[in-house]
Amino acid sequence: MAIKTYKATSAGRRFMRKIVKPSKKELKGIYKLLKQKELIGKRVKKNAGRNNQGKITVRHQGGGVKQLYRNIDYKREWGRYSNSVVKGIHYNPLSSGFIAWLEGEEIREGEQKTWYILAPEGLKVGDIIKGEYVSKDRLNHKIGESYKLKDIDVGREIYNIDGKWVRSGGTNGIILKHLEKETQIKMPSGDIILINKELRATIGRVSNIDNDKKVIGKAGVSRMLNKRPTVRGEAMNAKDHSHGGKSHGKGGLVKAERTAWGKLAKWAKTSTTHKRINVK
Repeated sequence: MAIKTYKATSAGRRFMRKIVKPSKKELKGIYKLLKQKELIGKRVKKNAGRNNQGKITVRHQGGGVKQLYRNIDYKREWGRYSNSVVKGIHYNPLSSGFIAWLEGEEIREGEQKTWYILAPEGLKVGDIIKGEYVSKDRLNHKIGESYKLKDIDVGREIYNIDGKWVRSGGTNGIILKHLEKETQIKMPSGDIILINKELRATIGRVSNIDNDKKVIGKAGVSRMLNKRPTVRGEAMNAKDHSHGGKSHGKGGLVKAERTAWGKLAKWAKTSTTHKRINVK
């Protein structure tokens, strides 16, 4: 998708850059389905970071525009026995990647007729996505098709692993090696992990590769995204933050940077490499 820039008519517009979303013309055919709740579910409940007593337990949350869940087939369980046609590429307020609206050509009894999937980069309206049991020829694997890891060639770009991992806009993993029971995958973070070969993944990379280039431009956009202002720890009192109580004009921060609860904010390891992820 293209990036939209603005003239500097105000301070908030000067550096603002947005990702161009799919136009409303592409949504004409789904308004009927939206009303029938086939593609869209319930509204996202927001608690503004508060618990059942009304006390703030998660900081910096509140406000935000109303959002509706999309019924997305992350596990790729629908359409496994049929050819599916891409009817449209749509925007999803709850993810950085776009979603593709599919409709099954050959539907088995009891299966859903239309659904959403996480759209790969390069997928277009009118493309046909084959189900796992329709095509097993490795040479003909196309973007957007989902297979078990053991059936995907080494060096292929994949995303949406088991419906849980590699789902952010523009990200992808790479299959490095097939072992006896596991597959070695390089994740977007650079970590190399081992995942059970029986889990499924989708060919390609997540759409909206320019997502990291957007600039919100002003604080008001953050409020629309359910984010409340964040105060610097250095500007607080000593009792409120580990950075607080210092004289700003005499040397600034002296100790190592820490969180409000005293844990190291930099340099400390937060994850382990070479993880093994298995089917439960």
